[in-house]
Amino acid sequence: MVTIDLSQVSVRDGNELLRAAASRGEDIEVLNPDARHHIGVGLVAPVSVKVKGSAGYFCAGLSHGARFEVESNVGWGVGDSMYAGSVVVGGNAGAIAGVALRGGEVVVKGNLGSRAGQVMKAGTLLCCGKASFLAGYMMYGGRIIILGDSGERVGEDMSAGAIFVGGKVQSLGSDAKIAETTAEDEASIREFLARYGVKFDGPFTKIVNAGTKLRYGVNEPISRPLPHTVFSEGETYWNAKVVEDIHAKSLIGRYRIRGYGASKAVPHLGDIALKIDPSRLSAAQDALKTVNLAMTLGDRHGAVPLKLSMPVLNEDCTGARLEDGGHCREHRRRRHAGGAARRSRTAHLPVPVRAARLEHPRHAARRRP
Repeated sequence: MVTIDLSQVSVRDGNELLRAAASRGEDIEVLNPDARHHIGVGLVAPVSVKVKGSAGYFCAGLSHGARFEVESNVGWGVGDSMYAGSVVVGGNAGAIAGVALRGGEVVVKGNLGSRAGQVMKAGTLLCCGKASFLAGYMMYGGRIIILGDSGERVGEDMSAGAIFVGGKVQSLGSDAKIAETTAEDEASIREFLARYGVKFDGPFTKIVNAGTKLRYGVNEPISRPLPHTVFSEGETYWNAKVVEDIHAKSLIGRYRIRGYGASKAVPHLGDIALKIDPSRLSAAQDALKTVNLAMTLGDRHGAVPLKLSMPVLNEDCTGARLEDGGHCREHRRRRHAGGAARRSRTAHLPVPVRAARLEHPRHAARRRP
């Protein structure tokens, strides 16, 4: 057995050592984990890993075939997306234990945090204590066994799979209902408990999807996901993955849905067909030529107007507006109140407007020599 001391190496280096030992078929013991995150992530060899203490987030995530045993507690997401193998936790587990579980077995001897088994697809999640709220949230398949009480809104928005509660069902989630526990269900659960040395003699309440809020009336056939290496080799479009998806669509009348992602992506930019000449989509040579910026001022009362090539704004002057003689209300108020010294009639205007007024014939005639 190989010993890895996480007080001496980082988790990254420890996982490298762990994978190297697993590739040689050696079992591993992890010392001083101190609730560090990501211990054993990505391990794909059928070896035993004993964690002597508590593990942090996502312990044994993305693993395939390994058997983990955590002596104490684990943080969020233990067994995240695990394909095969097992995780046995001696203490409690944080939130989303067994999230996206795809075929392994997660056994928690203590209590579970919220949203246990969220979006799980297959496999079994066992809680020997009590579960918090939203157990089985959005689960797509598999089995959750809770020997204690379920917590609030158990089975919220689940679409497949089953939840078995040995204690009190505090409340059902949206579109969840209680179904009859069959003799086959009982026998399978008892066999599973015996395999992990868990004793429980009480009855179970079975919770399944009620089917009232599903978008589609026909469930797609359950099948093992094809590995990427199987359908990505070669250049032909008609590979094994495409054939499988076409077969599933012929049965259910729609494309297959894949949890947080989609096996068949929704239409994207690559699927758009342009029905116009693409040359028309080129940028204009001079965008300003297509915009008319010219404006006219002072043409409402018969006076000779100012014609400007672009819009201008009068200065901010409390109720200011252009008036005959170029004054604004605030300027006139200050002048009659004996305030600031008299200034040029156009001094308060922006430079472009001031220049335009000085060139105007009506004001040019008044200009002092």
